[in-house]
Amino acid sequence: MSRLTAIGLIVAIALIGTTALARPSGLQAASAIPAHHASSFFSSPTPLSTTLSTCDTLDCPTVAKISRSSGGMMYVYLPLVRGGLGVTSTVPTTPIGLSATPVSSTSIHLSWSDQATNELGFRIEQSSGLGFNPILTVGANITQTTMSGLSAATTYTYQVRAFNTAGYSGYSNQASATTLAAVTSLPSAPAQLIAVTASTSSIELTWLDKATDEAGFKIEQATGVGGASFSQVKLAGANVTNTIVTGLLPGTSYTFRVRAYNTLGHSGFSNLADAVTRATGAVPAAPGNLTAITLTPIDRLGLDWTDNSTNETEFIIESSRAGTVWKLEGGTGAPNIVSVDVTELLSNTRYCFRVRAHNSNGDSYPSNTACATTATATPPAAPVSVTLQTISSTAVLLTWVNLTNNNGYKVYESENGGSFALLGTLNQGNLDGTYIYGTVPGNTYAYKVSAFNAYGDSLQSATSNTVTAPAPAGNTVTRFRNNAAYPIVSLQIDGVEQFPAEPQGIPTSAVFEKTLSAGQHTYRAATGFWSYGSRVEMYVYNNTFTQQSGVPSLISLNNPSLGQILTRFGSAGYYVGEFWSGTIINSKGFRFYSNGTCTYYLNGAAQAGACSTALVSYLGNFIVTFNVTYSQGTFQASLDERTGTFYLQNGPSDWRTIQYTYDGY
Repeated sequence: MSRLTAIGLIVAIALIGTTALARPSGLQAASAIPAHHASSFFSSPTPLSTTLSTCDTLDCPTVAKISRSSGGMMYVYLPLVRGGLGVTSTVPTTPIGLSATPVSSTSIHLSWSDQATNELGFRIEQSSGLGFNPILTVGANITQTTMSGLSAATTYTYQVRAFNTAGYSGYSNQASATTLAAVTSLPSAPAQLIAVTASTSSIELTWLDKATDEAGFKIEQATGVGGASFSQVKLAGANVTNTIVTGLLPGTSYTFRVRAYNTLGHSGFSNLADAVTRATGAVPAAPGNLTAITLTPIDRLGLDWTDNSTNETEFIIESSRAGTVWKLEGGTGAPNIVSVDVTELLSNTRYCFRVRAHNSNGDSYPSNTACATTATATPPAAPVSVTLQTISSTAVLLTWVNLTNNNGYKVYESENGGSFALLGTLNQGNLDGTYIYGTVPGNTYAYKVSAFNAYGDSLQSATSNTVTAPAPAGNTVTRFRNNAAYPIVSLQIDGVEQFPAEPQGIPTSAVFEKTLSAGQHTYRAATGFWSYGSRVEMYVYNNTFTQQSGVPSLISLNNPSLGQILTRFGSAGYYVGEFWSGTIINSKGFRFYSNGTCTYYLNGAAQAGACSTALVSYLGNFIVTFNVTYSQGTFQASLDERTGTFYLQNGPSDWRTIQYTYDGY
């Protein structure tokens, strides 16, 4: 018994009788009790041996046996764990706030709040539907751990309790989580990797997580722009989208790439992103007082800040939708800028921004973060001041106050006091009015107008004034019908301009009426469009006509023919192309004639039957297509109809553009 030392309170209890027994001698232990245990003992008349715990927790895997003492009494030592904390008689307070979060298909993360100050550790128990089992013990003051080795797509429930020498606390709340489904494919590669200077020795990385089954991300680094030799420098957990790489050299360029991984392997790499750590020289001071304001149109926000540095070369703008993952918007390109508009944003969306000053030594720390929400996409306001006036017995002019934020207008007509019905749509914004043709002499007319944009229609305007179409002033009416692809923006009859101001003209497929005296008249008409109050004429018609008394005339203004267009360039045009591969190998050319035919030349020799033409488009410019052996191309005339450019669309890739030149014909 000399090897056993009782530490702490020793209690002897007589189970038979009332006399306390003194501690006996001669007890034999199969193994010694460690000195860090305290013990008490009591006597028992049962001549059976028992075991003695010799561990540091309440669950003791190591035991020591004490043999029966003389006199038929058994003395059992009960260990009290003492350690360096001292013996306690109060159980710890129950932990609270247990939460469980799935990490992967085989692991769940646990966290809780430690409410005790006297615990020796925590016992974690786990259940998958068949009752709780102790699964893990962690030390004092630990408040989180990760359970691993779990089955995929399985729900696990956990509870935690603290313990010390006095026993266990109550159980925490129960928390459940379901492991992720088993991984069946490689994760998707991350995207939009951005590297931003953080200091002389660190660079901040952000990226977009495109995967749902990654276990984490691996960050690789190379020295220099473009990166010749990459090595892994850091790991990031699942769903992480930013990190800071440290331990870098000042004033040095680094290139980074990121890839996701799971139990099956790696994704492809993200894009490369490079940045330069700050040099040991002076970097600019960070800008301050950044503010963001809502602007119109709806795709932009305004930024203003204070320039606190004197040595920046430009400012760098960064944006974020959530305020966490930052995206490079661009730079000002010049110093001393304190205000920019950020465009091409989504409507009714909150954006956050920060600004850095930049010079050759690196970027400043970011400014404060400023956030704002873009304007809501709304239909335009209703047109106002809608006014109607008669132009002839069969035409009226409808005008209104031009509005912004619209793509066009819809016109509604009421005839002889009837209900309003949609008459037509004008697919052009910022108009001030339109001509309406086809009114019937003696009938009354009124109109309403609404504006529209990509987000809907405005309310209809107030009703215009009502007018009555007058009877014809004479018995001879001349009608000018626009059959061309562009509006008629100028019409001179006998030298008098009929459309002196914007937006007057004859729209496509519309008719303009003019009462004229019998006899011969001249007219000059021009297709085109209005630009800032001035006409842009594309093709001009000049002609004379004879108006018969009492017989209405119809003059159709049609698209010009191919011959008419080519005639504008002379009786023929010659276009020379070169097959080019460092040097001129051979030449090819085309001659267009005013009758619409063309000839294909190879090295100056005409090739019979190898070229044909067709006029296919008048939109934007007059476009002529032609076909030659094994090639197809177009001849495009510019708006002033004095120069042109010839293109081979489907020819060899190294054909040069062929420019128009006169050849003397």
